[in-house]
Amino acid sequence: MRVWDAHKTKVRCLAFRPDGAQLASSAERISSVSLWEPSSGKKLGELRGRWGNTSGISFAPNGKLIATTTMDYRVVVWDAETRTVLSAPGELHTRYAPVFAPDNSCVAATGFEGVVMWHDPATPHPDTLGTYSGNLWKPDERFRFPSEEFIVDKYDSLTFSPDGRWLAANGQFRAVVWNRTTRQPKRVIAHARTDALTVANFSPDSERVVIGFGNVAEIYAVNGKTKPVVLTGHTFFVRAVAFAPDGRTVMTAGGDGTVRFWDAASGAELTTFDWGIGRVYCAAFSPDGLTCAAGGENGHVVIWDVDA
Repeated sequence: MRVWDAHKTKVRCLAFRPDGAQLASSAERISSVSLWEPSSGKKLGELRGRWGNTSGISFAPNGKLIATTTMDYRVVVWDAETRTVLSAPGELHTRYAPVFAPDNSCVAATGFEGVVMWHDPATPHPDTLGTYSGNLWKPDERFRFPSEEFIVDKYDSLTFSPDGRWLAANGQFRAVVWNRTTRQPKRVIAHARTDALTVANFSPDSERVVIGFGNVAEIYAVNGKTKPVVLTGHTFFVRAVAFAPDGRTVMTAGGDGTVRFWDAASGAELTTFDWGIGRVYCAAFSPDGLTCAAGGENGHVVIWDVDA
């Protein structure tokens, strides 16, 4: 296990590069993104933007691009090698959850009324780089939230299924899974209201989705109406959820300061980690599933081996 003082404020978001050789992280009240070598904790560099505080980070599946979201409604697309900005599109309320499609064809975020997407993110759009909020690259594609209940700025998390068929967002009252081809909801999952940020992630086989809301996480089949596998044990808000690459284990991280591993089939709790780093706001598996990272309230990043 390795612990280092990565930031001076709480670690808001982190992500592994697809080859596992780099970890990106950012913290509250800063706009830059720090790049680390996970095996040593050595800082490799930074992404420095001129927009608002960073609220989300995502690597493209091919590792060539990085997307960040900012608190002033931008989705900033970076060249991962040169660490320069290619474009900074946005739309009202695109503060959270930047994600790339599995085929690298688009970048998406949650917006005012649904999911908004920008195609061909590797192509520079210099006209979007100004600081004026109206100078934005308009979205190429939209997935609308079901209109009868959508809550402005309350869908915080977004994820593509690994096979590209599905897109899921989780919000204040429910999660929605769309068929990406038809743009129609495949499954709408109502859950208890929460005022905290919500999270979601697909299983490696794209057949299940895990959502976190309040102190609870639940695993649902994308197809069918079977009862969920319920993961209970956190005593404060769940802030991150992820399947291990083998699909058999789910990781959750919470505001109670713990990271927990669960049996994805039964919901049984397998392991609990508590490093005394305060509330845990983000966590992720490395692509090979052998290593995990978590970010805490006091600015620490923890890297540990899953089998240790």
